[in-house]
Amino acid sequence: MSFPARIEVDAHHKMRLLIPLPSVGVTSFVLRPMETLGQLMSEIRGEDSEIRTLVFLYEDDKRVAHTTTIEDLTKSLLRIEVNGVYHEVKVPDVGAVRTVGLEEGVLTVEDLNALVQRGYFYKLRQRCEQDPRKSISVEEFHRWAQEYGIDQHAATGLLRALHTCAVVQHFESNAHLSQFIFLKPDELLFNAANALGLKLLSKADGTNLAALQRVQAEIAALDAEKTRYDAIARKHASKLMFALFAYLLVQFGVLADMVWIDFNWDIMEPITYFVTLTTVIGGFSFFIKSKRDYTYPALSQRFANSKLRKLYIENRFNWQTWNALDQERRQLLQKLGNNAPQQL
Repeated sequence: MSFPARIEVDAHHKMRLLIPLPSVGVTSFVLRPMETLGQLMSEIRGEDSEIRTLVFLYEDDKRVAHTTTIEDLTKSLLRIEVNGVYHEVKVPDVGAVRTVGLEEGVLTVEDLNALVQRGYFYKLRQRCEQDPRKSISVEEFHRWAQEYGIDQHAATGLLRALHTCAVVQHFESNAHLSQFIFLKPDELLFNAANALGLKLLSKADGTNLAALQRVQAEIAALDAEKTRYDAIARKHASKLMFALFAYLLVQFGVLADMVWIDFNWDIMEPITYFVTLTTVIGGFSFFIKSKRDYTYPALSQRFANSKLRKLYIENRFNWQTWNALDQERRQLLQKLGNNAPQQL
């Protein structure tokens, strides 16, 4: 029986992720509240070179962003995919874990420092996110940190954490840009991409694209089946239209023979009148049933739809499921707009 991945709290009230890896087996990873999911995934991949796919999903099958901190994993259930194998993991309440540590009086200096750093981090993060400007100087950021009693060394560490979480953008290694902190990293990235002629996806577009890929995977088999039935129905409608055309040709020949050979126009005029009236009645009946004008394309489509219904019933095709998935696909494509994939 395979080992189920899980999150445990050790004696020091630290959370650890225990997960079986393809080649090294069950491995334990410390979950630090300020650590991002991307950093955790890098640690996991570093332990086993045979990991091909590693995906963290919420219980509603939405991907967890790499910039999400362990602190922000508020969903009660996570799904972790490792090389196609899924593990369901129950996430403990981080707040409850801290409370237990305080009640039992085992709060260490390291824990206290982590709590203080976390508080400073969120204060500075909130201040950066609420500032309407596009950029500030590093000197101003340090002044903000001094207001909370943070020295320059600690402020630099917090700035790096904010950069890692994509809250701000700071080019620390660039001599010209290192003195500035960009508060709108998404806007900066998209402006740079537009200048280079690149197409980037926003977080919402990324989520919609992932949802579109999921829908496409679910509907692919139904699409292939429906395409086959559509072809049969169109062929059937085409045959009926040719048969109807042949009937009209035969009708013309019979009436012509009766007018010019067997009888005369005086006798055949009432008959042709009733033939024409019958056609009008048939067209009106078509309108009453289909609520569409009596045209040749509409008549052909009605023949095709009638054949499709029979095919769906005979082959037990789940049309309701296909229709629901197709509507969801159309909505996602509309949301993606120009970022929608060219081929599905």
